Amino acid sequence: MIITVTANLTEEQALILAKEKGWSDTISSHDMTTEPISIVTVPNTQTVGEFLSNVYQAMVKNDAERIYISVFNQNRDLENEAARQMIRDQVATSISSVVE
Repeated sequence: MIITVTANLTEEQALILAKEKGWSDTISSHDMTTEPISIVTVPNTQTVGEFLSNVYQAMVKNDAERIYISVFNQNRDLENEAARQMIRDQVATSISSVVE
């Protein structure tokens, strides 16, 4: 199944959304070649559109992983409980005693 999500945003709307999600027009990093270590600020080469695309792809990926793992764990727990119950039943029917 292919799911396509499209958003028609103005440049201003996209910029507002991106900034709320953590995008900045500059990126700061540590310059380890200087003593003392200094902070260097450079222009962000990632566009607002690329940033938003990455953010929402990551949200879908994380959500899907979390849900798939949860369903897998629930199914495994049900299978394990069924197996434990089968063992209990087998043990219960295989044991008998006679008191004289």
